[in-house]
Amino acid sequence: MTKIKLLTAVGLAVILTAAYASARQARSGPEGAPGRERALPENLSAEQRTAIREIAHKYQKEMVALRAEMEAERLELEELIRTEAGRDAIFAKLDEVGALRTEMMKKRLAMRLEIRAQLTDEQKERFDQRRATMGRERAGREGPGRKRFD
Repeated sequence: MTKIKLLTAVGLAVILTAAYASARQARSGPEGAPGRERALPENLSAEQRTAIREIAHKYQKEMVALRAEMEAERLELEELIRTEAGRDAIFAKLDEVGALRTEMMKKRLAMRLEIRAQLTDEQKERFDQRRATMGRERAGREGPGRKRFD
């Protein structure tokens, strides 16, 4: 019975993750995640835009699969903790979740590098400046799970 519940939860997580990613992509435009288009220089050629869309699309598909896998692993980790499995099993599962998180970070960076390779030197400067500004803006925002302690 526990396996059925776990499989149901994993299936639901996969479906919800895919639906969320699809809705997020629809809201954000052709360049991918919200804000990504804002990070790109305005003076892109048609060829650059096409190449960047293809790069983003390729990585978005990979990220959906990785997010779903990570969510499934996270649910399994929660189950191990809840059932008081051995410390070694819990830490082994945590290592799997960490490896997926690292893989996602590598994919994001690889996409950024591929996009950057499509830009001229002047466009790269603007791209880097905008990404730095966006990072500072994002760091200042409060969101779910982020509490400010004043």
